[in-house]
Amino acid sequence: MPTTDEQPIDWPALGLKLKAKRVECGWRQADVAEKLGVNRQTVGAIESGDSGVAAGTVLAYARLVGHALTYALPTVAPESETDRVS
Repeated sequence: MPTTDEQPIDWPALGLKLKAKRVECGWRQADVAEKLGVNRQTVGAIESGDSGVAAGTVLAYARLVGHALTYALPTVAPESETDRVS
């Protein structure tokens, strides 16, 4: 089974970074919500660090504002031959 070597995602810090990028773009939460096809409360939840928002929505938000999420995702070590089930 793959293992993670990194700490869990810091959702509040990620939310603040996405909010900063949104503000830099000159958009309101309502603008982002419309572009993503979600309600404004969902955008607010992402920016507040709510880990219950669908990962795909968070990823779409990050792409929209031009923010790479790779730094925030845990690294998964590849499976070794002994970990695989035949």
